[in-house]
Amino acid sequence: MFSKINPGQIVRAHWRSFTDDSTGEISAWEVALHTIVPAVVAGTYVNFADGISENAAGIVVSAASIAAGLLLNLLVLIYTLLYNAKSAADPIRNLDAFRQVCDEALATIAYCILLCLILVLSAFCSLAPKSSALSLTGQFGTLYVGTSIVLCLLIILKRVYALVHFEMVR
Repeated sequence: MFSKINPGQIVRAHWRSFTDDSTGEISAWEVALHTIVPAVVAGTYVNFADGISENAAGIVVSAASIAAGLLLNLLVLIYTLLYNAKSAADPIRNLDAFRQVCDEALATIAYCILLCLILVLSAFCSLAPKSSALSLTGQFGTLYVGTSIVLCLLIILKRVYALVHFEMVR
């Protein structure tokens, strides 16, 4: 019933992209970085700050919406790059590595779009009456997911750079 909206495949694909190429195992360091750092940032803020203001929540919603739109465009651009690489007269030297980077980039971009949607929801929850469980959960979620998005954007930047580099060294 929920198979059309189940994001489980996107989440699994993103976390599988943390596989260490030399061992074939998921890197504990990467998983720790992407779970512990956002938790520390969010926990610290929730414990020591007054909360997220309505203006800040509005800015977060706007930024997440714009980021999601731009990332959707990037998905299309990467698909186009992959499609053109298949049909090019001058093929990419290491097509398997190129496809792997494309697959990982697509997974991380889709995951980041999903995080943007969650960020919008958590920002709205943070606007609940202060000190309520919903507000505290929303604040923690907003900061946790926002930090996760920043980390994902760094991954996306590196992978898109690698894809462009593949194109340059044909």
